[in-house]
Amino acid sequence: MAAAFIQHQRKRVLSLLGFALLADEDKEVMPNKRKRQQYMREWIARREEKGVYYQLIRELEVEDHTAYREFFRVSREQFLFLVEQVRPLITKKEQPYPINCVRSTIKPDERVAVTLRFLATGESFHSLEYSFRISRQCISMIIIETCTALFKILGPAYLKTPSSQDEWDHIAEGFRSKWNFPNGLGAIDGKRILIQQPANSGSHFYDYKGNNSIVLLAVFGPDYKCIWASVGTNGRSSDSAIWLNADLRTALSSINNPLDIPPPKALPGRSKRVPYVITVDDAFALTNYLLKPFPQSGLSDDQRIFNYRLSRMRRISENGFGLLANRWRVFRNAIQLPPETVNILILAALVLHNYLRCQHTPLNKVSNLEVLDREDGQGNILPGHWRNDEASWQEFRPSVVTTTQMKHGLLERSTCNILIMKVQSNGNGDNVV
Repeated sequence: MAAAFIQHQRKRVLSLLGFALLADEDKEVMPNKRKRQQYMREWIARREEKGVYYQLIRELEVEDHTAYREFFRVSREQFLFLVEQVRPLITKKEQPYPINCVRSTIKPDERVAVTLRFLATGESFHSLEYSFRISRQCISMIIIETCTALFKILGPAYLKTPSSQDEWDHIAEGFRSKWNFPNGLGAIDGKRILIQQPANSGSHFYDYKGNNSIVLLAVFGPDYKCIWASVGTNGRSSDSAIWLNADLRTALSSINNPLDIPPPKALPGRSKRVPYVITVDDAFALTNYLLKPFPQSGLSDDQRIFNYRLSRMRRISENGFGLLANRWRVFRNAIQLPPETVNILILAALVLHNYLRCQHTPLNKVSNLEVLDREDGQGNILPGHWRNDEASWQEFRPSVVTTTQMKHGLLERSTCNILIMKVQSNGNGDNVV
């Protein structure tokens, strides 16, 4: 018995020694974790003392309202309105003691300021880090959260498709009075937004101009406001192919008329009733609700006049994109962010664009009319200044996608196709899209 007990104890001691040796080997193999030298860099900790929001912006609020508007692309009153709208979604809980002694919580107004500055300039996160004294990791989260909040809060009010005859009649009257084109519902066009090629994406976002991009297909009203948008399709797709899968096309083609489009109406001085239409370019197919120009060869005088009238209305979409990129210059260069994040930026920029277009004040009118396309006394089109910037939004003239290509899956569509439209309401009052 004693010999067996001793033998058992010996095996137990050897096992414990073996485990101890293995543990020592693991400690030697695993590298030591780098210890954090400091909780926050000292110059970032002085954000509320020397940051641009607490120094320069405070001076501009009092001394130079024009410079303030140039810095953020909005006036002081509009800035405060945006902050109050998104405050419930971007307000963060105060840090407990003693953390709050070292780092205070970033307030909602400062979060909106960082986001607007990024959209207005397209500065890198590193550049914003040194000016606002906020770490670039935090800035990346702030911009995504704020843009999401802007679209969620203001989107239903400022970025929606009309859903009643009165709203459509108001748009048609705007086209008739401003652009001399009756029975018009909107001008549709597609623009490519340059992005950095995502990892392992191959040629999915590669467009015909040799860039990586995503497509924004949008319909603009007579006052350059966006009334419908499809965001996020990869750059390989054409405008017409994107339109074939668009929810707006399905709604316009439906016999139930879910958008409550007005019935056909006679043109001025005529008795025959014609339907309301959206103007498009040659890339789209001619339908009852899409109106495209005549081919450019062998035109009669009447056909040339028609093309001229049609081009005046169709340029609204191009100028709408020009105004958008001229105000929010993040779109003038390739955006160094993932496509999903770029989609959020585009939606937030569209909301802000429509909000500012709705502000009937001198501050939000186009300060320089030469930014837009215009006409001289003889009816010749003078290109706007936004077209002269090679780094601005690039015009997209898509190629035709054949049925064979679609069958073989060469037309690839990303998962983000967003229709901002209010089709109907359910019993609970929620919007059904």
